[in-house]
This record gives sequence, C-alpha cells and structure tokens, in this order.
Amino acid sequence: MLIGIDMDDADLCLRLNAYLLTNDEMAAGLAACMRFADPFPAWDEFDPAHHAQA
Repeated sequence: MLIGIDMDDADLCLRLNAYLLTNDEMAAGLAACMRFADPFPAWDEFDPAHHAQA
C-alpha cells in the first residue's frame, strides 16, 4: 500500500511492474537471477556506530 497526495496510480503501477521478473526470468531460476545486473549503486556494509543516535 502506498499513500500520497496527487499520485498517479496508473503511472505508479506501470513503473513498479517494469521491475517484476518476466516468466522466462523466473523459469531461469535463482542462479540466473544472480547474474542480472544490479541497478543500484554499491554501498558499504551497515556500521551501527555510524548510525547511532546522539
């Protein structure tokens, strides 16, 4: 569920659906999925000290 002001529901659904795997991608299995390009930038491991609240 997403809540927002003046959201374009149809556009949001189209954008989210674009990230779903196709039937062929699902059938290829986990090993194939692990070879997909990662669209997200690299990030460091979580460091609790860095995120500690004062």
